[in-house]
Amino acid sequence: MGFVSWNRGIKGGNWTLSSNVAASRFAHKPEVLNSYEVGFKASLSDSTRLNATAYYYDYTDYQTFVAVPPNSTSPNPQVGNSDANAYGAEFELVSSLTDNLDVMLGLAVSHSEVESVEAGTTPVLNASFPNAPEVSGNYLIRHFTEFEKGNLVFQFDGAFYGKQFLEVTNGQGTVQKSYNVSNISVSFDAEFWNVSLHSKNIFDETYKAYSLDLGILGATSYYAPGRTVGITAKYKF
Repeated sequence: MGFVSWNRGIKGGNWTLSSNVAASRFAHKPEVLNSYEVGFKASLSDSTRLNATAYYYDYTDYQTFVAVPPNSTSPNPQVGNSDANAYGAEFELVSSLTDNLDVMLGLAVSHSEVESVEAGTTPVLNASFPNAPEVSGNYLIRHFTEFEKGNLVFQFDGAFYGKQFLEVTNGQGTVQKSYNVSNISVSFDAEFWNVSLHSKNIFDETYKAYSLDLGILGATSYYAPGRTVGITAKYKF
């Protein structure tokens, strides 16, 4: 099955009142996105499916959030506008290798560009979108073992993210290097109840969940949790 689509969306304009910012910059315009996509969904065999999509996003007055207004040393939040675009492709492979083993693989490549971001005394030109690595991927391997009372399920999954900026200012303090996060779980699923033992971020990867660019003051970052282990139990009434 093939498809072609065009979608148009709008994010309303508003006001951002900040000190040390000229009154002419208090208002920001509505953001308009024209999204173009083309792709297909294909069965390679009775047990394997391949999905692929290519896209182009065309933004008019893309809304840029920064914490450093022009000509200011104070980290005041401000929203501005700039034209921007993004394009890329996504691929997904889903296969049941056996009656009891499923594998899912995903790959995404992208490029984004914001023409101009007012962030400090000098605008940032041709910036990348925040949280938009050029390469990312995901994976899942799941094995079922059937018993009379239910299924024992082993699952290993995770995601890889390439280098990315966590703020549209593309400040060096907001860079997140490439990283991988993997999870594992063992669960028993019966008709009325489920018990699962799981570990998230099993390799204890250290990575930033969010960064805020504060200009000459540097950046403040919040890190995602390290390795966690837990058990959950559910009962269906």
